Amino acid sequence: TLETAVNRQLRAHSLPAVLACLLMLPGVAAAQDTFADQCSTATSNQRLRTFCNRVGEGIEIIQPRLGIALSGGNPVPGTASTLGFRLGTVPRVSIGARVTAALVETPPLEDIGGGDNLSFPLPTINVDASIGVFSGISIAPTAGGLGSIDIIGSVGRVPLPKGEGFPDDAPISWAAGARLGLLRESFTAPGISVSGMYRSIGTMSYGDSTLQSRDAFFAMEDLSAVSFRGAISKRIPLIGLGVTLGAGYDRYDGEARFAVRDPSLLTGTTVRVSTDDLSTDRVSYFANASWTFLIVNVVGEVGVQNGAGDTSVPAASDLTEKNAVFAGFAVRIAF
Repeated sequence: TLETAVNRQLRAHSLPAVLACLLMLPGVAAAQDTFADQCSTATSNQRLRTFCNRVGEGIEIIQPRLGIALSGGNPVPGTASTLGFRLGTVPRVSIGARVTAALVETPPLEDIGGGDNLSFPLPTINVDASIGVFSGISIAPTAGGLGSIDIIGSVGRVPLPKGEGFPDDAPISWAAGARLGLLRESFTAPGISVSGMYRSIGTMSYGDSTLQSRDAFFAMEDLSAVSFRGAISKRIPLIGLGVTLGAGYDRYDGEARFAVRDPSLLTGTTVRVSTDDLSTDRVSYFANASWTFLIVNVVGEVGVQNGAGDTSVPAASDLTEKNAVFAGFAVRIAF
């Protein structure tokens, strides 16, 4: 054990070895706080332990799917170009309404006996806005916008699926960040930019905490995300059609607690698990097709969010590693 190793090194008066052992403590403590460790400690019943791990896996799947449904791919639908200024020091402004949905599939969560996977689209309704604060510099007659900056923000709502065990109240999300222009789109040049945003997602729960109607309950609380995007776009002159391609990275954090039960057991029927470090990260890829008429942009988006490379849950299903498709539709006005 770690304690035995430290005592042995103390008796040998080996200070460097003692420090090395002590440095292992944070890692050991973190490892003992995983869903799998808590499920294993809480019950010796294999059936209940397996169900406990299954719910933990479901939480780790839903967290990033909820995040990508809110953020989508492109933070400014239909373009990778920064806005800049309209006249003199008057900034350009963009406001849009967006609907985005991600497909979610988890192991069975309702009944300890198993059943069908839980599969549903997770839709969101969002209002996105951006404002140009710096036009950047021009490096050639048709190559401008280097170092340009837009402030970007978003407010979203998540109407959770009815009849799937989710509550009627819809989580509200907000986000703020900035987009840095590397090249502004012109007649000959594409628009290229990178962006970063912080998003507060709030709370999402499933089931009943008293476990009266289902064998599982979970709540994800204080959810947040840090998102980075890189994109390139180009419109076809004269006809107003455009294409945007991009990639993103998202880091999701929050807290989680859940409970599972085995109604067939007479004693010790409930296991409760919690963590204040629910963290996942995902890579995504997206494409936009847009049509522009004067100041109106109509945009369709499709993308894919990669599955997890690893999970804290043993014997996880292949759903953890499975990619998820997301898609959206937006109408944006730039003036």
